[in-house]
Amino acid sequence: MPAAVLKGNQNGYEILLKDEYAFETILTDLVALLDQVQNETLAKGDKLSFALNTQNRLLTEEQMTTLADIFKQYRRFSIKTFSSNVVSKKQFGTFIEERTVHLCGDIIRNGQVREIVGDVLFCGAIHKGGILKATGSIFLLGTAEGIVYAGASGDALTVICGDVAAAQQIRIADLVSVVSEADYGIGPKLIYVNDLHALEVGAIAALKKIRPKVFTQIGGFI
Repeated sequence: MPAAVLKGNQNGYEILLKDEYAFETILTDLVALLDQVQNETLAKGDKLSFALNTQNRLLTEEQMTTLADIFKQYRRFSIKTFSSNVVSKKQFGTFIEERTVHLCGDIIRNGQVREIVGDVLFCGAIHKGGILKATGSIFLLGTAEGIVYAGASGDALTVICGDVAAAQQIRIADLVSVVSEADYGIGPKLIYVNDLHALEVGAIAALKKIRPKVFTQIGGFI
């Protein structure tokens, strides 16, 4: 069986680079496959883009460059994506970090920014001019007199839970609100982005219904 196999699906064309073969064998078979496809489609003149699937093999930057150089020899062909069934240690570490609820008891003073990847259970203090910034949701058990920023990477499904009455500003994804007691009141609240893409204030008890995945993620903390 060849080390490079062409498959068609609803998203276009995919080339499987079989992981049980040596990389040099894959390169040889890939060239043969591309030559065949080129000869069969030459009359049509179509430009074709291929998704390369390396199965259980992780390619190095050098190997991806080698594959890209091969495709440069075929003017009508290009690489659409690289994919595999495995991830690097770095990618896996990021994946875990983004899904971890971090406990933070820092004091964030004026001019300081505390950035966290993932959700955070915050037990510290945010002074005026300080910023707590998380890519995930923020659950406040401490005091917040500065800026509370959830979904910093653009995730509008994140939430802020806690007492934000004394905060200067609330942010979720691309939405910003200057806090006033009339809008947010005193005591713990749930702040989230509603279906109209606006910040809305609700009861924390509604979290399970509004954001069931966030509720499951935070588990027994609230």
